[in-house]
Amino acid sequence: MKFKVWIASSLCGALLLTMLAGCGSGAGTNISQETTPANNGEEQDEVYVLRAGHVLNEEGAYHKGLEAMGEYMEETSGGRLVLEIYANSQLGDERALFEGAQLGTVDIACGASSVRANFDPSFTIFDLPYLFDDREHAFQVLDGEFGQSKLEGLTQYDMVGLCYFDTGFFEILNSARPINSLEDARGLTIRTVENSVFIAYMNALGINPNPMAWTDAYVAMQNGTIDGTCNPIGPIYNTGVYEVCQNLCIAEAIYGPICVVMSKATWDRLPEDLQQIVKDAAKVGVEVERELNVNNEEALLAEMQQAGLQVTYADKDEFREACVDEVYAQFVPSVVPSEDVEAIRATSGG
Repeated sequence: MKFKVWIASSLCGALLLTMLAGCGSGAGTNISQETTPANNGEEQDEVYVLRAGHVLNEEGAYHKGLEAMGEYMEETSGGRLVLEIYANSQLGDERALFEGAQLGTVDIACGASSVRANFDPSFTIFDLPYLFDDREHAFQVLDGEFGQSKLEGLTQYDMVGLCYFDTGFFEILNSARPINSLEDARGLTIRTVENSVFIAYMNALGINPNPMAWTDAYVAMQNGTIDGTCNPIGPIYNTGVYEVCQNLCIAEAIYGPICVVMSKATWDRLPEDLQQIVKDAAKVGVEVERELNVNNEEALLAEMQQAGLQVTYADKDEFREACVDEVYAQFVPSVVPSEDVEAIRATSGG
């Protein structure tokens, strides 16, 4: 008969003697272990139940990518790894998810690199406007030596970097007016992620930035506290925020990698063979999530336009001229090494 024990605090010696086969010890982790006795009374391998969280709904690419990871884990491990996915900020907003991964209260966190930069400043580089030429350039960097080195560095923050999901470019959505030129953007109050580069980017465009958690943004737009938000097309569609803000300006300035990380406390409790399965599962999840997000974006945009969304396209040269020098001067080289920026730009041949 199955029984489950959530690893919490150190267990006393007597309890260990009676429950050793089904329990682990160690403070601050949510990983669950189950032990299934065989018919002859001998115990089989432990089952590790992991909790993963993200802020969007079950129909989005994040969720589908995590589902693909979970299916691979369970099948390849013979049922020893089970992934439970909590959508819609059930485990907290993105900052809380990363904090939970640090503390071990969340096993796998999925969130924007812009939020990730609040924990590891080296991730600030990914938020610089017009750093990437396009998605393919971003994928090349993230999947290459540079991007992987950033994931490896997360161990010092008690997290294990698994992969980068795709969310696309952060575009400007507002309820006040269409943005056909930079002048149209000036004076708008736009929600941004709680990140200094995004705030600097908005300021450079003449926009009033209002940093807030995504969980608070919809109501703020609905009641007119802010004019709009800066988000990728997928989250704009999946949260229905285009219903209250019907002017979308596509500038393709800031590309937003989504970091999928595991709590190091959880990672350290997994046997080596299961650690490898988690790594392989992340590659499967990336393939599924990116394909869905990239392929669906055009269809989502068309559906929102049918519902009344007005889409305009920024003059990239105008936007680039307005923001790049000003923003980069604030973060390069004081936060982001100049050679890192040069390395990324050189990757595209530019």
